[in-house]
Amino acid sequence: MSSPFPLLRLPRLVLCEVFKSLSIGEKIKLSLCSKRISTQINNDRLYSQKVIVNLHDEKIKVHFENDRDTFEIFISPETKKTRGSVFNLQDQKMKVCCLTSYPVALDWLRIFASRLVDSAWFTLEYLLECASTKILLWQSHLENKNLDEVLRKWRAGELPNLKYLNVKSNSITNNGTTILGMKLSELAGKVIQTDDGTKKAIIKLDYYNIQISVAPFNCAFPPFPQIIFI
Repeated sequence: MSSPFPLLRLPRLVLCEVFKSLSIGEKIKLSLCSKRISTQINNDRLYSQKVIVNLHDEKIKVHFENDRDTFEIFISPETKKTRGSVFNLQDQKMKVCCLTSYPVALDWLRIFASRLVDSAWFTLEYLLECASTKILLWQSHLENKNLDEVLRKWRAGELPNLKYLNVKSNSITNNGTTILGMKLSELAGKVIQTDDGTKKAIIKLDYYNIQISVAPFNCAFPPFPQIIFI
C-alpha cells in the first residue's frame, strides 16, 4: 500500500513548479482539502487565466472560454438554501464557504464573467459587490428600482469593471417605476454615459429582460453576445 506523498515538505521553488503544472480543477481540489495549500497558492500569486463561473441550481462550474479546463463543484440540497454564503464574488475573486469547515478564498482565480442561471438569491448588494466584467443573471428577482440604482452607481463610476450586464426578471415591468427618470419602454436603445465622460452604455430590452453593453466613449459598441448556458 502506497504512503501519502508529503507535498508540503517539498522545497518552495519545487512546490511552486508543481502548482504551476496543475489545472484549475486540481488547484481548487487541493485548496478545498487544505487551507495551508490554498494560502500557499495565493501567496505564490499563481493567477489563472481569466475564467467564467457558472452557478447552476445544483453545481458551480468554473471554466475557460469554450469550456476548456472545466471544473465542477456540486452543491448538496442542504447548501442550496444558503447559496449566498456558498458563492461569493468580490474584487474578481471567488470565495467558497460551507463546502469546507473554513472559508476558502481562491484569490488566484481571476474571474471575468459570472453566469447565474437561478439568481433569485443574488440580491442588489451582491451585484454591486461583484467585480466581474460580464454578469448574467437569469430567474432574478431584481426590480426596476434596483436597476435604477445599478445604473446610477455605474454612471458615477462605482462599477468600473462592468462591460456587460444581462438581467432576466419577471419583476422588470412597465409598471410606472422609472429607471434613470425614464419609463422602461423609453430605455430601449438608449445610450447613457458616465459622469466623467469616459464610458458609454447602450441598453437593449426584451421580454422581462434588460441587457447593458459598455464601451469606452470614443469606441463603437461591441455586439450583444449570443448567450448560451451550459
